[in-house]
Amino acid sequence: MQLIHCHFRVFSVVDGIRLSDTLHYSFAGQHIEKAKDRELLRLLDVYVFSESAQRFSTMIQKIAFAIENALMNFASELRSAGLTLIGVRVCVAPDLIEYKCGSCGKPLPDAMLPAMDDVLIPLLQMKLGEHCSTWSAEFVFAVIHV
Repeated sequence: MQLIHCHFRVFSVVDGIRLSDTLHYSFAGQHIEKAKDRELLRLLDVYVFSESAQRFSTMIQKIAFAIENALMNFASELRSAGLTLIGVRVCVAPDLIEYKCGSCGKPLPDAMLPAMDDVLIPLLQMKLGEHCSTWSAEFVFAVIHV
């Protein structure tokens, strides 16, 4: 995984806030993507809100795969609803685990939230015990019809 510092204005796909002071991750030489029933889900970007982000690279990749698995089950519905650019922001602190998801300021369908809970919460709770510091990351996925 290659770490790239970004010095330009980037706005959140989840809710439009400015992602200032973030580090941009690039999964060098590989795409994280999954295809099913003529729908392709591809991870486009990961923005990390932490100076110590390099320590979390393995966790970031595991979280990306978990989100991808949850979203893939709803790819067709997301595309049909015009929600083709999906953002998921994950925040972890010693006493807090939360995530927020959306598409260009619009919330994702409520039916998706249990699937997201099922994959994210156990993974984040497990990883929380390994890392005691606070960090956040935003994952940006595209739903593509192939």
